[in-house]
Amino acid sequence: MTGGAGAGGEAQSGGTNANGGTNANGGTNANGGTGGSGPAPQAALSFTIGSAASPPTGMACPVTQKSYVFGAPKGATPTDPGQSVADGTNEAQVACSVTGTGPYQFSGSIHGLSSEGAPIDIKFDAGAVAADFTGTVNVSVYTADVLGQLKSVTPCTLNVIGQQIKPGSLWATFTCPQISTPPSTLCAILAPSAIVFENCTDR
Repeated sequence: MTGGAGAGGEAQSGGTNANGGTNANGGTNANGGTGGSGPAPQAALSFTIGSAASPPTGMACPVTQKSYVFGAPKGATPTDPGQSVADGTNEAQVACSVTGTGPYQFSGSIHGLSSEGAPIDIKFDAGAVAADFTGTVNVSVYTADVLGQLKSVTPCTLNVIGQQIKPGSLWATFTCPQISTPPSTLCAILAPSAIVFENCTDR
């Protein structure tokens, strides 16, 4: 699917097709994501930061509910993989790794501008996806609205959409019940939040 130009960067031809997945004919193929000879890693993202349930006394979230989109121009959602932005497009920085054949391991990072032109920096570490396409991941995120970098207190929940994961790519939803910057900031990443990584390191 070829996306239109937007805030996330110029149009990119992602590995996502009209059926909403990544396949062997798309940007993520057997030759992709293994080094300089393959296409650049790319990503699409949407996430919502909001208040955590039952925060301890003295801790609160600076935003009640705020959504962020990274895409060209559409970010990923639970029903649409969006249009991915390639590493290096409009100074965006995208890096990712998806390995294994079930279970899978993954990590990734995105640094760039949201659809509103605001800087966002999000990292996914120690991601693990089981054979049933559910998993966990540690998330850290920075936006100007939250006045610092928030890190997941416990692993975040991950659900692969339509079994769309393979070496080099994934499409999944994620939620984090608590992301924090001690001593006073406690937020959550709420549904619907989704990530697409493509052309990643696959081994």
